[in-house]
Amino acid sequence: MVNNKVKYNILVFLGILVIAASSLAIISYGTSILNVISDFVSSNGASKLNSCGVDYSRFDQIKNDTTTLLFPAIYVGVPLLMIVLSVIMFYGGVYYNQAKLADEAEHRQKIEAEIIKKVAASKLTTKLKKEDES
Repeated sequence: MVNNKVKYNILVFLGILVIAASSLAIISYGTSILNVISDFVSSNGASKLNSCGVDYSRFDQIKNDTTTLLFPAIYVGVPLLMIVLSVIMFYGGVYYNQAKLADEAEHRQKIEAEIIKKVAASKLTTKLKKEDES
C-alpha cells in the first residue's frame, strides 16, 4: 500500500519534471530565436549591415539549426516526449489506483471487524438477558 503510494508519487513528480524541463527548453530556444530576429529586424538592412561589417553568424546558426535541430525536435522529439509522458502518467495512475484499492480494502476490513464485534456483543447481551430471565 505504502509502496504503491511512493511509486505513484515518484511517477507523478517525474511527469511534472518532464513537463517543466521541456517547457524550459522551448522557452529558452524560442527566446533565442526572437532575440536573433529582433536583432536582424532592428537593423537597417542587409546591404547596409554588410557594408558596416556586421556578422550574421547568429542568424545563420539559427537558419542551420532549423533543419538540424528544430525540425527533428518537432517531428521526432515532441511525439516521443508525449509518449514517454503518457507512459509515466499511465503507470502513475496504475499505482495510484492500486494504493486506493488497498486503502479501501483496509477500511472495509476495519468496518467488518467493528460489525463483527458489535454483533458478538449484542449476541452476548441477548444471551445474558435470556439467562437472567430463566
